Amino acid sequence: MLVESPIDAMSLSVLELTNSEKMLYLSTDGGSQINSKESMVAEDKGGTRTRLYYKNLCTWKTLIPSIKEQEKIASFLDSVALRTSQLRRKRELWETYKKGVMQKIFSQQIRFTQDNGKPFPDW
Repeated sequence: MLVESPIDAMSLSVLELTNSEKMLYLSTDGGSQINSKESMVAEDKGGTRTRLYYKNLCTWKTLIPSIKEQEKIASFLDSVALRTSQLRRKRELWETYKKGVMQKIFSQQIRFTQDNGKPFPDW
């Protein structure tokens, strides 16, 4: 796929797995923009950042799922995010409940009994 226009709100990154393996990925968390073909060349200068140039990028074989599969992946990740959000909310409610129960225990509104059924002495 040839990209002629800038990629807005995405940054192109290279993850170095070993000295000989590099993996290309797009990040949607902002960062630098790719403004032209000329700015995309892989040049390692010993730093932590690598530039990708168009001529090198064209030689990479990149597997990209079909649009339909991408939509299914996005839908699944949305479901995971929704479930995570629901579980966070449920946790907050349980923590609130726990605080209320602790207040009732320490104010002795809730009392426990011994194994023989008799109440514990006052404290």
